[in-house]
Amino acid sequence: MREVDGIRKCALCRSLEKLGEEASRAEWLVLEEVEPPSEVKPLGYEDVLSAFGLRVGLVRKLSQFKPSGGNFVRALRLRDADFLGEGVNPGWAYGFDFQARAVPTHDGHIKDFSEIAEEGRGIKRLGVLRMDVDNLGRLFREGLGARASMSRLSTMSRSLSIFFKGYISSICEDFPGAYLTYSGGDDLFLVCPWDRAPELGLRIREEFGRFVCDNPNVTISAGIAMVPGKYPLYRAARLAGEALEEAKDVRRERDGAVVEKDAISFLGQAMGWEVFGEMREVKLNIMGLLDIGVPRGLLTRLWEIYELYRRAEMTAVEDLLSGEMAFREYVKAIHYSKWQWRLVYTLIRVGKSEHKDSLRKLQEVLLREGMVRLLGPAVRWAEFETREAR
Repeated sequence: MREVDGIRKCALCRSLEKLGEEASRAEWLVLEEVEPPSEVKPLGYEDVLSAFGLRVGLVRKLSQFKPSGGNFVRALRLRDADFLGEGVNPGWAYGFDFQARAVPTHDGHIKDFSEIAEEGRGIKRLGVLRMDVDNLGRLFREGLGARASMSRLSTMSRSLSIFFKGYISSICEDFPGAYLTYSGGDDLFLVCPWDRAPELGLRIREEFGRFVCDNPNVTISAGIAMVPGKYPLYRAARLAGEALEEAKDVRRERDGAVVEKDAISFLGQAMGWEVFGEMREVKLNIMGLLDIGVPRGLLTRLWEIYELYRRAEMTAVEDLLSGEMAFREYVKAIHYSKWQWRLVYTLIRVGKSEHKDSLRKLQEVLLREGMVRLLGPAVRWAEFETREAR
């Protein structure tokens, strides 16, 4: 055992940390077949791999890898398909294999999760994002119909792999602090400052839609968990997985048809992506008001209005289920209840005269049919982004 930065670490642990750092910078993965040693005393990852007859090099340039001589060597380009760009060594096999990679660093070292959490706006939390393609089994069973063949199924699988192993990394580059733990096949798992998680999830969903030519039958869902920086990652992954399952359970009507999945779960609420876009619009309106100087007390008042709406909805649901109210009256009872005039009154009274136009814009958004149901999560989102660090 050796103490590093106040933490006792064994030789294997230090070796695995070194492996992670090398992998985060590598442009090439070089594999060389070697003769396994007669006696193995594993002290690091190199010793473990040598026991299986393998020597591995994770390097930026091929010239940095010195082969043992006379052995089979395979060199794989990791971030580019141009695997012959650095010349050819006779006897080597060349190829490429995209590896999803996004690793935030500072002063040459990989940031830990506590550092990543500190970069969040407002409260300091990690956002743990998990996403996967909806109905993948059905897509492979039925997606190609009568045209299904081994080559077409293989092409579809390879295309999905290229998106998750190749393109996801470039998307993450636009979101500083994103740490891509895993991405491949049809799903991904990443960690980032909490406030970037929903935006990153939305961006991935949009790019995936473009990738599949906006095919309505090929969709992706997401689950987001928010945890402190020192929270155990395996437990955070479980929470994000549970959120993803909640998103998979979403059913709603869209354009006259029942739609399942194609959803996101964030802040404990699961909703279709189209509804999430509307909720995000409400949140951006609220944030815009706070940015121009409307008192933060607006958040408390908006939450009280949301609670009025929720109580009206619960009462109307009880009357509907008991048969005391028709569905048409149920809709009116919710939409024209006390929350509506309280909203108008509040947005007239709060703020200064120069804020009136912006407040009126928020009022118009919330009075659109069905929008008030999104006020609660939107207020919570804005409250987290503006809360002082603790």
